[in-house]
Amino acid sequence: MRWLWLVALLPLLTACPQPPGPPQVVATDPEEGAVGVRLDRAYVAEFSLPLDPASLSSGAIEVRVDGAQLGFDAELKDDRRVLEIRLTEDPGSLPAEVEIRLTDALLGENGEPIVPHTWRFTLADWIPLANGLEAPGAEEFWLSGDPLAVAWSARGEGGTYQAYARRWATDEETWRPLGDHLPGNGPKVSPALCADGEGVLHAFWRETREERVKTSAWTGGAWTDPVALQLSVDAVGSVPSCSKHPPLVAAWNEYDDSLSTFSAYAARWSEWGWEKIAATIHSTAFPDAFTVYAVAAGGGRIQAAYQAQPGGSPESTVSEWDGSRWNVLGGPLEGDGDPGTGAQTPRLVHSPDGDVFAAWIEGGRAYVARWDGSGWQFLPSPGPARSTDLDAGTRPVVLRIAPGEGRVYVQRYVSGGWVTLGGPLGEGVLEAQLALTAAGTPVVALANGEGLRVYRYNRVRPY
Repeated sequence: MRWLWLVALLPLLTACPQPPGPPQVVATDPEEGAVGVRLDRAYVAEFSLPLDPASLSSGAIEVRVDGAQLGFDAELKDDRRVLEIRLTEDPGSLPAEVEIRLTDALLGENGEPIVPHTWRFTLADWIPLANGLEAPGAEEFWLSGDPLAVAWSARGEGGTYQAYARRWATDEETWRPLGDHLPGNGPKVSPALCADGEGVLHAFWRETREERVKTSAWTGGAWTDPVALQLSVDAVGSVPSCSKHPPLVAAWNEYDDSLSTFSAYAARWSEWGWEKIAATIHSTAFPDAFTVYAVAAGGGRIQAAYQAQPGGSPESTVSEWDGSRWNVLGGPLEGDGDPGTGAQTPRLVHSPDGDVFAAWIEGGRAYVARWDGSGWQFLPSPGPARSTDLDAGTRPVVLRIAPGEGRVYVQRYVSGGWVTLGGPLGEGVLEAQLALTAAGTPVVALANGEGLRVYRYNRVRPY
């Protein structure tokens, strides 16, 4: 008879709700062991049952990056089954391993502690920004940091060069074309791309058929009609450059065949358009050619850096416009004390604090100096290099291409020395440029003969 009693009781037992058990992690994103993970994203754990938000205490979740605890925010979503964790601090260095521990101090809505879970993944140092950037055969290029954009020239069918531009769309994580190509149907080389104080991008290039340096602005979803910058209609224009940060200024070279002279000029942008400065930055007679490599502006001042070849030996100089004339700042740049090496390919930037920094290559090394109003104050050399670039936010940041290996290193000046940001980029790199975003995050564009690549340093907070 006992078994009849159990049979009668069975429907009542099966009708009573059973305890669902402790919540447990059923999926994570990124997955365990993932590499190349970004900082500016949520790290997600999905649970089998809803959690109690009151249990999201500081001791319930532990986040360590290379063994050090970092600050984070945690939030429940999707019926409290999904836990999102976002870092609020940056690691001391990258790449780095993240370990997230979810302890049994986390409770389910049923009051039961979760099954403890730990997962690990590795943060990237540099994030490739590749979506929408098809630039096969890219040769000369220019990188803008704020807004993030890039311009390049490439040889098309029939051997004719054309120049193109793309702008990074952060919300869509892709590069958006700025027109089919830079305006005008003529062949174009040596593009440059910089923004004015309103954030409007201005492109500069050399029109090879007309031998003119031209410029145009991207407004209203289209390029404005190109404007020639050259002062002499008979001169051959080349090698335009523009300031990395507003106010927007541009510089370029002209060769006047009738006078057999090389000259460099500058112009500044205002609400009324381009104001050309008639005085030459520098001028020489044939055959002593020179090239203006960089221009910067700030605090009512304009600086331009150029490389000459007096007597066949390279020599780089920075001149400043005082409103009526160009004045050389401290004489030719000299980093290693050897007059036989000579400074080459100078770069310039005007920092938000009003400092003027110059970088150049000399004797196989990169050099950086700050103008203090009366002379150049040298920072330690970042290291061996065959090419360099420079930008500055709260601190100067330098790029150098190491000789031999052709790899790109990016270094930030901190506490009297250079700190390398992440690992080296690329291999066999031919050219590279550096720019800082509005948040001060370094971005690098490089070419190694296989096309154009752009990378952004992996950060969650502004510099």
